Parts: sequence; structure tokens; C-alpha cells
Amino acid sequence: MASEVTRRRRQTPTQARAARRERRNRRTRLKRILALVAVGGVSGLFLIALFIPQSFGGGERDLPDGPGVKQEDQGREHIPEGGSHAPYNTIPPTSGWHYDRWASWGIKSEPLPSELFIHNMEHGGVILHYNCPDGCSDEVKQMEEIVRRTDETILMPNPDMESRFALTAWNWLLTMEEYDDALARDFVRNHLNSPNAPEWPSR
Repeated sequence: MASEVTRRRRQTPTQARAARRERRNRRTRLKRILALVAVGGVSGLFLIALFIPQSFGGGERDLPDGPGVKQEDQGREHIPEGGSHAPYNTIPPTSGWHYDRWASWGIKSEPLPSELFIHNMEHGGVILHYNCPDGCSDEVKQMEEIVRRTDETILMPNPDMESRFALTAWNWLLTMEEYDDALARDFVRNHLNSPNAPEWPSR
């Protein structure tokens, strides 16, 4: 009886090879599944990082220490449109008296009142200024590209300033006689929606 059971359970060489092949196939399928799961997890994390703007760092984001020069805070008092106030400590200004309303974001062909765009900076915006009586179309095109790629920036001519180019954020000023696109982008990357701005989360 025992020998009969043994004969029934014994595999032929062909059956043994088939069994080994099936075990290898199962292991291969399992490895592929695990690899797909791993790739999917990494891809999911990448997409999350891609679609969550780095500019909204919340309270965990460090205050920027440049580029540019930090200026003395002149407060954020609201004044009526056309109202008078003390002089700003820089031109263009980086803080101080401003209107209740703010400017729309984007590329401007005419100068904006300082009292208007200061409110934009109070909410984390960055302003790009240029003053080129002799023309600087190539540089302006580069600045326009920055503004097109961001949501809370303004580009405007500013005939009141002495330098040819400037970027401002709340309490920060970068001036340039020769436009440096890499430096300008670095300024925007560090100061746009910075928690240094008093009302940067308020939109």
C-alpha cells in the first residue's frame, strides 16, 4: 500500500521541471509586483511634491536671509488713497504706508503708485522694477518670463528709482545696474510668499 502511494506522488522528470519552472515564474511575478508598487510609491511622492507649491511653507519655512539687502520696517499702516505720509526709507520702498486695495498681479506698462504695490508685498508678493530711459528690451523680456511663471509677482517701469533694475519684497531690496537673471530668479525664489511678509497667508 505504501509503495503504491509513493509511486503516485513521485514526479516524472518532465513534471519536476514544470514544477520548478512554475516556482521561478511565481517568484518573477512577485518581484515585478513589488517593483511596480515601489515605483508607484515614488511617483506618487514626486507628484505630491510637484503640485504643492514650495512657496507656501507655512510656519515651518525659514525666514529668508537674502539675496538683497534687508531694510528697516516702516510698518504697514493703511491710508486713504491720495493721503499724505512720511517719506519711504528706500526707492522703491519695501514697507510702509499703503492703500487698502492692492494691484492686480502681472506685467504692467505703466508705473504703479508705491502705496498700491506695497500692499501686494505685504501679502508676500515680489515686485520687479526697471528704469531704462535708453531701453532695455532684452532684460525686460527676461523679467517678463519670471512673472509669467509665477502667480504673485508684478513687473513695472519705475522712473523714480536711481538704479536700472530692482526687485522688492517686504523689507528686502535688490538693486542692479546690469541685470542678472540668475540673481533675480534667486530673489523671487527666496522671497515670494515668504513668511517674512506680515500677511503672506492671507489671500
